[in-house]
This record gives sequence, C-alpha cells and structure tokens, in this order.
Amino acid sequence: MSQLIEVMVGGHGPHKVFIVPIKGVIVDEGAAPSPLRGGARQTSARHFEVLGKRIRHDPLACGVLLRINSPGGMASASEDIFNEISRIRQKMPVVAYIENLGASGSYMAAVGADNIVAAKSAIVGSVGVILQRMDVSEALAKLGVKMESLTTGSLKDTTSMYRPLTDEDRKYLLNEIIEPAMKRFVTIVSSRRTAITEASWPEITTGKVFSAEHARQLGLVDQIGSFDTARDAMIEYAKTKNSGLTKDQISFVQLASKQSFLENFLGGMRANASLLEDLDEAVKTLTAPGLWYIWKL
Repeated sequence: MSQLIEVMVGGHGPHKVFIVPIKGVIVDEGAAPSPLRGGARQTSARHFEVLGKRIRHDPLACGVLLRINSPGGMASASEDIFNEISRIRQKMPVVAYIENLGASGSYMAAVGADNIVAAKSAIVGSVGVILQRMDVSEALAKLGVKMESLTTGSLKDTTSMYRPLTDEDRKYLLNEIIEPAMKRFVTIVSSRRTAITEASWPEITTGKVFSAEHARQLGLVDQIGSFDTARDAMIEYAKTKNSGLTKDQISFVQLASKQSFLENFLGGMRANASLLEDLDEAVKTLTAPGLWYIWKL
C-alpha cells in the first residue's frame, strides 16, 4: 500500500479532525483510491482499517467525520468497518454525514458514530440482507449443455448457478444464513440507535429506504442538514471531549495515498480505461456469492 499523507482541507489548528469517506460498494479487499483507478468507486474494509489504525494512534487526532455515499456491500466487510469505527469512537468522537445515500451496510457503518446527520435529499435505511445466486440452467439447456456435480450432501451446492433452488435449499439458506445475519444487523442498529421505538422496527426491517426526514422521525438519523452542519457538530463534540479546545485549534484533514511519479504517469495513460475496468469489477463483485448488506434498485 502506498504511503499515507495528510491533506489539510480546512482550519489551521494543530488538533485534527479526519474526514474519512465511505463511498461506493463496500468490499473486503480493494484498491485504495489512486490516479490509477480514477478515484474511489468502492470502499475496502482492509484499507479502512489501515486508515482507522493511523488515526487512532495519532496523538493530535480529536475526531473523525465520516462522509457517506454508499449502497452498502458485503456483510462481513460492512461489519468490519462498523467495528473499526467503534474502536475509533473509544478514543475520540465520530460524526457521520450521509450526503446522498446511506443504505444497508453503509448505514451499519454510520450507526457506529456518536451522531448521524443526513442531507435533506439523502436516502437512508435498507436494513436487510441479500443472498443472491444466478440460475443459468435453462439457458444452458437451450444450448444443449448440462452441468453435473457430485456432492457429499444435498446442501453442498446450494449456491450453484447450474441448477434451480429446491425448497430444501431455500429453507436452509433462510434459516441458517440469512436470518442470523439479519439478527446481527438489527442487534447492531438497536444497540446504537436507542431513539428507535419498538413500534418503528416492523417498518424499518422491511428493507426499504426512507427520505431523510422520514428516517429522522424513525430515529435512524439525528439531524437533517448540510456538510457544514455535520462539521459544526463534530467541532462541538471535539470541544466537549477535550477540555479547553477551541474551534481555532482544530483543522480538518484527509488521508490520501502518496503516489509515485510512475503511478501518476500511468494514471494519466489509463484514465480512459478506468471506467470500463471499474464497471467490469463491479459486475464481478455484485455477482459473487455471499451475504450482502446492500440496497439495489
């Protein structure tokens, strides 16, 4: 991984609030944002943990401001990011700003914060789980192709794309895989969002998304406002946590990957190809088997 450098984006004080983005699909592994890829179109849990560790060990760090625009992603990766945010919160305050979309796994990440601010036009929610598989058996049959699998049990190949799901498969996947993951999701949200009433849970757990105002009424977010609203809230949290700290002593910084001359040169050469590469990677990622905390249109 490239060396991380600090980029000051506001203020001039010695104490630092780190702005950390959660953008695009959340995955376990992924490339850190760089010119080679034309920017961040996904969030890697592993890269997020590296950023979190760097921030947690910075003696001048006084807060983290999450900037979220994500439909969620892999279940395990989303939980890993939530856990890292929880570790950060043990040392300093965290505020989450949902600027456009804070759904499913990215909403799980947001609940790790002390305060959630959503933009007026933001979409929030999608508390739910998806496990999907592609069934190509009929298409292959039309081509005269048949796939046969020898397994040691009737449930060994439940996610195989070469045969339809059976009732036994569906029961197993729902009871053993999907429902426990949903229970973890609800447990995480309920432990952090105490403003959510018992009466609101049936609507929240339908998996649908909500407008920012509806989300506020349900207790999913704390405030409706702009990025400045979230920034001001972050400053107040930092001042409360650090006695004597003033606004003028705080600066806002971002961590970026320092690129070599060669990486920057190649980044320019490959700029036109980056969109197609990202599209190909997104298709491969979203069709991979596994549990997802993700919102899909």
